[in-house]
Amino acid sequence: MAIHFNRILPNLYVGTVPKTFDDVERLIREVGVTAVINLQTDDDFEWYQVDLTKIQQYYEKQNIEVMRKPIQDFQLEDLRDKLPECANTVDEFARNGHIIYLHCTAGINRSPTVAIGYLYSYLGYDMEAAISVVKTSRICDPYLEALYSAKFNI
Repeated sequence: MAIHFNRILPNLYVGTVPKTFDDVERLIREVGVTAVINLQTDDDFEWYQVDLTKIQQYYEKQNIEVMRKPIQDFQLEDLRDKLPECANTVDEFARNGHIIYLHCTAGINRSPTVAIGYLYSYLGYDMEAAISVVKTSRICDPYLEALYSAKFNI
């Protein structure tokens, strides 16, 4: 399955895991990605047979900065607890002028939730507006309970 992603903001894209060098090339060519935030766990990579080392080496070769922030899939508490830190990572990359690709495995739960958290905690969107922006941009199912219960520093 080819990579699938959507634009949330001019500098923020959310989508599926890049599995191949062609996927990375497409991100560079189509959106000018300069930073990747990966929310997958080692178990995700093993299950979906993604060679993380090769992909990370390829990112490095392409001068793409990568930050891993593993969040357990379908684990509301893990997402809630890590959400503020992940939103902060998005903000740091954004403040440094990066075009960011934020992904989990399918781009349906974890990465859209983090994108909403970023819009809410760093860009001043109210929660409902942040949810609307992301859900209008990408078919997804963010974890609203994690968003409403996370401890954002705003």
